[in-house]
Amino acid sequence: MSKKYRGIAVEAAVQNWDISEWFTADQLLPKAVESLPQRSCSINVYSVSRYLRLMASRGHLFSRVNSAGVKEFAKVGEYDGDAHFYA
Repeated sequence: MSKKYRGIAVEAAVQNWDISEWFTADQLLPKAVESLPQRSCSINVYSVSRYLRLMASRGHLFSRVNSAGVKEFAKVGEYDGDAHFYA
């Protein structure tokens, strides 16, 4: 079974994030759970972290390590999925 819904949920959670400029995977997890398409779907903090790192490597997010050693992410700007690949 494909787990593609997890990536979609994380992307939606990033788009809906408006609490602060920087966020961690742990802080984003509740929004990602709300963005899941069905109740039977599941996601954990490790999956959120994996997709955040993937988005950062593609240039959609900034990343840094804070003083406690926790990786934080911030939005670069408007994110339209992978639309920039087709422009």
